[in-house]
Order: sequence, then C-alpha cells, then structure tokens
Amino acid sequence: MDLRSPVNIVTRREIYPDLIDDFWFTESAWFARMRERVVPFRGGSFTSSVFRFRPMTASFYKMGATHNITKVQTLAESAFGIKLAQASIPEFKEELEIFNKSDLAVFSLLDEDLENGLQTVTDLISFAAWGQGQTDDSLPNGLSEMIGDGVLPNWDGFVAPSYGGVQRNGDVGAVLNGNIVWGGTQTGAPGDINFPLLNYAYDLACKGAEEPDLIISNRLGRSFMWNKMEPQYRYTESVSDPYWGGSGFRFRNAYVMVDEHAPSTQGLTDVDNYGLGNYKTGSFTNPVLATKNFFPINTDAPTLTVGEVIWILNTNRMVFRISDSAEYGFGFSGFMGTPDSEKVVGRIKAAFNFEGLGSKFQTVLYGIGG
Repeated sequence: MDLRSPVNIVTRREIYPDLIDDFWFTESAWFARMRERVVPFRGGSFTSSVFRFRPMTASFYKMGATHNITKVQTLAESAFGIKLAQASIPEFKEELEIFNKSDLAVFSLLDEDLENGLQTVTDLISFAAWGQGQTDDSLPNGLSEMIGDGVLPNWDGFVAPSYGGVQRNGDVGAVLNGNIVWGGTQTGAPGDINFPLLNYAYDLACKGAEEPDLIISNRLGRSFMWNKMEPQYRYTESVSDPYWGGSGFRFRNAYVMVDEHAPSTQGLTDVDNYGLGNYKTGSFTNPVLATKNFFPINTDAPTLTVGEVIWILNTNRMVFRISDSAEYGFGFSGFMGTPDSEKVVGRIKAAFNFEGLGSKFQTVLYGIGG
C-alpha cells in the first residue's frame, strides 16, 4: 500500500495492542535461579574458591608406636577470570529528537532499544553458560566444564581436563569431578528415558544431606520425562518455581522445569540465533576408552548422537559473580557521538562469570530420544 494514499494522508494509523510482543527473549529457569545466587565481584585480578581435597594423615596404632607426622597439603584453590560481554545500541538523533516523540510516539524507540539491549546481552550469556570457556577463554566457564570429570565428554563433546585451573584426577584426585551419564544405546544413538536411569543420575549428585533442587531440559526433554516415567513414579504434584514463576512438577527433592535456552535437538544454531550462540545438539566422535556411567566405548559406538539433555543441578552449589561496577554490572555506558554523523552509540556491559562450588553435586544426562 502507498503510504501517501489519500486514506493514509487523512487517517491516523492504529497500533494494536499498544505493546511490543517479545519473541526473542524467553526467561531461563536456570538463569533465574542464578540471579538469586549473585555474589558481587568487588575487584582483584580474579575470583577464587578454596576447597579441601584430602584428609589429614591418620592411623590405628599400638602403644609405643611412632606416627607419621608428615605435613600434607589438604587445600587447593580454583581460580576464575572475569568475563566481559556487551550489547551495542546505535541510534540516530534525528529519529529520537524529530520523529519518535510526543503523544504520536506509541512506543519510545529509545526505551525499547535499551530494554532489548539488556535482554540481548542476558540471552548472549545464558546461551554461552551451557558451554565452556577453555577452548575460547573469552567465554564464561559454564556447565560443560563445571560438570566434567576429565574422561567423559559433555553434551558438546568437550572433555574438561581441569576446572578453575586445577587439573582433574591429578593431585586433588576426583574431588573436582562432576557426573556425566549416557542415556542412549550402546551403538551411540539416543535412547528412551526411564525412571531407573533418571533416579541413578539424580543419586550421583546426592552427597550427604544435600540433594539437587532443579532438573532442567528443553521442552522436548521435559515432555519425554513426563510421558515415559509418570506411570512408574506417581509424582502428581504440580509446582510453580519460586524463582521463575513457571510451572513444572517435582521429582524427589527437585523441581522439573522447561528451560527454552537449554541445548536441544529443537535448539537454534548460531546463525539462526542471530549470532547469540548455538544451542542445537548434534553428534560428535566418541572419545570414551573405558565404559563408565553407561557410556559405550568408541570401538562399539564411534559416534555419539546427543539428542535431548537433562541437567540435574544443586543450584545452591553455584554462584554468579557480577562486577559491583555501576557500568559493568549490566549497566549502561551512556551514548557517545560519532564525528561524521548524527549517530550515537551506547552499550549495555557486563563483567561476570559462573563459579561451581563442588562439581560432584551436579549431573548431566544426555543421549535422550524418547
């Protein structure tokens, strides 16, 4: 239609409804929890956490015996650098100062772009948080390396040899090892979820009185859990997540929730996701040499097809470190002009990282296809 047709010249347009539908940002159930686990980063060259990896020397003895009084090292430290992310917000001053103003502006273009910028940088981080920051150290140290054991591949095919700069299975033994479980067939294809498998994966993350509090998967993975296991385990209690507000159901002590940012066969590639990151699962070459947690060895299954992924998490054992800077704590830089035009550019900035306080409290289960 010609925008200068007679009817358009004499008639105001209507926008209905007078709001903007948000198709690009869907709240992440896990990320909502992590916002409740924020620990401000107040400065320094990096952030770290100290852990005990072995007991003191002890023994039974007979009267008069000599004792081993060798001083042993019992403490180690995980160290994490702060990661940086930004979303640029370019504007033309003419649009803001001349056209998009007064009561004729149904929406504020500036307010919309600022809100979109904050959501964009949050999306960027939440997609990357499922991965790892060891092959590309500009990325956050996410769940793929947090829940690693130095031997088994995670959902993205990455085998995490270390965490926080500390070598797994070395001097600290298996203290830093998370739990990775294969749910597929022994030929590497996806398999069906069932109650014994999910219960086994859940139990791996139970230590003492501590249990997982959140089980997350994308929409299809959650559907598989509900459809396959409901006849075997009568969890009829529907729950509403207190951090997120979304609905789900309970499995033992954990809420089972859909997280639409979680990697899935129905996820998006980086290209389809406007360059914000890949969360579409695929397949990779199997590096497993000895069977563990139902993983087939690579001679029996040269390729592993990931299918759907289920995370069984103790979110009380994670923290989200965010700079206490007003600008770098998801703040706005303000607009800066460009010398050759009326374009101005501002940025939403974040200085942050994720930190696991005990990988052994976390499980990832993948290879689910029904």
